[in-house]
Amino acid sequence: MSGPGSSPVRDGGHRKAGISGAWNVPSIFVSRLMHGTILHRILITLPVMGLLSEWLLPLRDAGDMGSHLMLQTLFIWALFLLLQGLFTLRGWVWLPLNAVLVVWLCARLFEYSHPLAWLSDYASETLPGDVSAFGNAWEFTALSQETRTIILLVGWAIMVSAVHMLALYRRTVWLFGGSTLVYLAVLESAMEESIYGDMLRAVLYILLAQGMMLILKLKQETVEGTSFELDIPEPVRSGRLSGLPVLRWSLVVLLASGLIAGITRVGGLLASRRQAWD
Repeated sequence: MSGPGSSPVRDGGHRKAGISGAWNVPSIFVSRLMHGTILHRILITLPVMGLLSEWLLPLRDAGDMGSHLMLQTLFIWALFLLLQGLFTLRGWVWLPLNAVLVVWLCARLFEYSHPLAWLSDYASETLPGDVSAFGNAWEFTALSQETRTIILLVGWAIMVSAVHMLALYRRTVWLFGGSTLVYLAVLESAMEESIYGDMLRAVLYILLAQGMMLILKLKQETVEGTSFELDIPEPVRSGRLSGLPVLRWSLVVLLASGLIAGITRVGGLLASRRQAWD
């Protein structure tokens, strides 16, 4: 006889055993935190990836070829980190692969034919010089371009992973979505170019991501309530009405996304016409 709360433990252990059994992965490599099926994680990750891209896409027309190469590097790095979040392996399992990818990206950025050649030059010449220069000046500008690039990649990785994990575990992107809109507004003032198209896409990504999370949360609560045999009507327990709440939430998400995106688009058109008249 199982006591209260035994079902989630049993279910989580069964799912973990299924993963380890299918892939022959020891439990030490698998995270204990389960955050939905792979399909659920993909549905949440897609709009999050769109939001992250809005931090880079407005910069594609600024700078030279070196800036474009840096944007491509950040795109590749973010995509790889998001792919990691789709799986339930522990973070330290990915650490060696992440280090190898950073070395490859830096060698690509600084036009080295072989990543090991860049790593050897950086470890033997650049890094000791940066340590000495920073120890004397204590200024970030005293560091070499290579070291500043590594710091940028590490910071970008922290932000991407934190946002992704927040979306997967806490099921919210409101904070990052609001920060994205503020970032786009500041960027528009600095670049003196209209980026209402980027803001429109950001609003759509925020609404789609949050709406999808609410739908999945509702579905999960329905399934858990059924497994615990709570006071749920028989049609819902049998699954005949399980799709109706999901359908209603889907319609609400689509209508709200279209309405807010339309208002944003109209505001952008009016502002553009006002600037043209001035």
